[in-house]
Amino acid sequence: FLEDQERVTQVEGSYVLNSMVQCSPDLDTPSCSFCLKFAFLRVSTCCGSPSFAQVFTPKCLLRYKTTVLPSSPSPPS
Repeated sequence: FLEDQERVTQVEGSYVLNSMVQCSPDLDTPSCSFCLKFAFLRVSTCCGSPSFAQVFTPKCLLRYKTTVLPSSPSPPS
């Protein structure tokens, strides 16, 4: 399995993305990637862009959570 945490900055603001993915040990790399892409597609088709998602399939697991970071104050003028 793989866990990761990234800080993402966009025009709309910043957030922290925590994610975890896991594939069944019998899957090779291309099959694992396909399974995870399918899991992500299930989330995006059903739910848009949720701040939390968890998808279990028979062969892989995808879980992520976003946490919005507070805005930085504007610099003094």
